[in-house]
Amino acid sequence: MTDVSPDFMDLSKKVAEKFLHTVVIVDDQAEFGEEVLPKPKTGLQKPPKTGGREEEQSGSEAGIHRLDAKKVMYLFASKGLICSVLKPNEGENPLSIVERAAKRADVFILDWKIHNDDGAIAIKIISSLISSDLKNNNPRLRLIIIYTGENGIIQISEKIKDKFSLKICGDDCFTLSEGHLHIAIFAKYGTKVPQQYEKRVLSIEDLSEQLSVEFAKITSGLVSNVVLESMSVLRDNTHIILSKLGPEMDPPYLAHRALLPNPDDATNHVIDIIASEFHSFLENHEIGEKADINAINAWLKIKNSFILKTPWDDIEFDYSEVCELQRIGIEQSDWFKGLTGNKQQKITANAHKTLTQTFCNDKLSPIELDFKFAMLTSLKNRQGEDLRNPILTLGTILSNALNSSKDYGNFWLCLQPRCDCTRIEEKRKFFFLPLKEVDGDKSFDIILEFDDYTELKLDCETYEILPYIEYGNENTFDIILNDCKFIKLKINYNTYDTSHFEFSSKGSEQVIRAEKERNHFFFYTIDRTKFRWISELKNEHAQRIANDFSAKLSRVGLDESEWLRRY
Repeated sequence: MTDVSPDFMDLSKKVAEKFLHTVVIVDDQAEFGEEVLPKPKTGLQKPPKTGGREEEQSGSEAGIHRLDAKKVMYLFASKGLICSVLKPNEGENPLSIVERAAKRADVFILDWKIHNDDGAIAIKIISSLISSDLKNNNPRLRLIIIYTGENGIIQISEKIKDKFSLKICGDDCFTLSEGHLHIAIFAKYGTKVPQQYEKRVLSIEDLSEQLSVEFAKITSGLVSNVVLESMSVLRDNTHIILSKLGPEMDPPYLAHRALLPNPDDATNHVIDIIASEFHSFLENHEIGEKADINAINAWLKIKNSFILKTPWDDIEFDYSEVCELQRIGIEQSDWFKGLTGNKQQKITANAHKTLTQTFCNDKLSPIELDFKFAMLTSLKNRQGEDLRNPILTLGTILSNALNSSKDYGNFWLCLQPRCDCTRIEEKRKFFFLPLKEVDGDKSFDIILEFDDYTELKLDCETYEILPYIEYGNENTFDIILNDCKFIKLKINYNTYDTSHFEFSSKGSEQVIRAEKERNHFFFYTIDRTKFRWISELKNEHAQRIANDFSAKLSRVGLDESEWLRRY
């Protein structure tokens, strides 16, 4: 996780504060309404054993652990946060309700000791949340706050770090993270902690302010800030969008559907309309300003140095020079115009290969980031839960499905026109271009992130991940971890290398839909040849490839003067 300058963190905090909506608190000493507090004991008390702990706390000590649920909910509501407080009874297992609430909550706040169990229930809840997130191929952001009245917060931090193999963020031993999981530990107001840890003692008012700071530590970034701001705008304007696309739109929608040559196309038209409304809202609110030049200048203060690797040397830029590159572009900068000889041509030809590294820290792989960004701009996203099996259409990428999960086979790109991918009453041939895997620095057209799944078993009692389960054992896995490999593919436009494969539709859908087997999707031809679904190009990219192929088909071959042709 990258440390950010105060200026950029302030920008990210404001974005996070606007995004956060829901908080769930689990505390066994939560109080709802007016409750009678036990009177402090008077008179002589039996002293505790050396090194031990009194079984019964005094009224003031017990008060530290108590949580005024009504005050908390009102306070959070005043900041635009919907807060739910769960108070598990002694002997009650809160895991099932916590897991369901976790699917909607932006932040989880847990008391450490629940019914004097020394953190056992809190550990189980954290384990449950982590294992639940791991069951998705792309785990969600998860912010967990430990808010406790216990004095030994350093011991709590060590126990959580060791239990879940988390990393300490910066110099703060009370902030732990791994990927998109972030756990921060704070003590309730009045808790006695060593003087050097006093900043970790927060009132509930201070904690409500701290949530956006902790969330921003996960999400602080130029692109991620734009994403969070976009989601906030759409969420705030949901009812406006619904008012424009309400039930009164049903009659014209039905008329539109009935008039189409292929009525089922109307379902995609609805998606296009909704996406267009979303796009309009984001444009009107100028969401892109969250990554404008001012935000970029604040982001650039994160790094101490910027080095561009060139074919002849490593060039170091100062802060003002790299800001200029962002403001007017590298080829318009004074640095580029000052290059002599053929250095300008070398930068133009090679800068795209190394420029990302200039803005990376040492922990990130620039080539991997370039691959992922290229995929974001060219491939459709099917992350999260797979609600529907993919269909075979223009832009679908398949591979010959071999027996081993680690082999990829040959790759094929479906170039069937979209209108010919529907209304399939029995069977139909589909047209494919071959894709060739390339290595090294050769030119390529498509980047794929090919998942090699590792299946793991989860111990339902301890929520610990058990050793590797061999691939292919039926009904043995609970968690799937990805070991990703990036593959570069080149499109083969040669007509004589293209192929047709025949598929049949099933049921009344009149499309070719994949079958899900364990963690992958497969298509079967008429002769039961097996193809594995890999990905799908975005519509515009697939259409461009189709246009390029048709242009090559229509090229004119003629005899002419070679002398004239070369001129």
